[in-house]
Amino acid sequence: MLDPESRAHQAPRRLPVTLGIAALLGTVLCTAPLRAETRTEPPHISASGTATVSIPPDEADFSIGIVTDGASGAAAGADNARLTNAVLERLRRAGLPSAAIRSSQLAVYPRWVYDEATHRQRRTGFEATHTIDVETTALSRLGEFLDAALAAGATSVSPVAFSASDHAAAREKALAQAVANALADARTAAHAAGGTLGALLELSTQPQPAPRMPMARNFIAAAAMPSPVVPTQVTPEAIRVEASVSASWRFLAPRQ
Repeated sequence: MLDPESRAHQAPRRLPVTLGIAALLGTVLCTAPLRAETRTEPPHISASGTATVSIPPDEADFSIGIVTDGASGAAAGADNARLTNAVLERLRRAGLPSAAIRSSQLAVYPRWVYDEATHRQRRTGFEATHTIDVETTALSRLGEFLDAALAAGATSVSPVAFSASDHAAAREKALAQAVANALADARTAAHAAGGTLGALLELSTQPQPAPRMPMARNFIAAAAMPSPVVPTQVTPEAIRVEASVSASWRFLAPRQ
């Protein structure tokens, strides 16, 4: 039988066991979530695909500029209005309907030069500008319209931009071909790696704006020549509609 003093010396021996169990449980509880978060991604194959579809343009638009000057704003504006009416009338006589013509900008502002004698800006007159936007589907007559505007007094013509009304259908066709190209590459890679292609995991594409084919600027320089002997020829090129995709598929390794 132990005396109280001996019990007092032996009682603490249980404490290390309790602490050891608690420490062990604490270790398990702390490490278990870390083990649960560590996951291995399934093997997969990624591939990209691109495709281009060419379609003929069926729409064209360009801008006509008319610039005049005068001693006053009223004089510059009046002269500009006269030339604008002459250009519009000439375009209508050339066969361009009024619905294809839109006036987009009209401005009158003073013109200034720096006076070396007074070291100040000096007004030398006024300038009036008028911009006419044209949109037409009569592509075979574009040269006639441009020549008519310049012959009537237009001072500038912007590059012609071509577009296609069936862009959406061409875009769908290009997307389908781009996906098919990506799938073919992925299948080839899977076969070369000794496996097969599984389910689709991800597929993404990038939006593409409707393409517009601008005409070369040297055409504008040729058309701006006074009274051209040979009518201006306009030959638009095909419009290229592009699509690109990125995709991932599960890789199925051969069973052992």
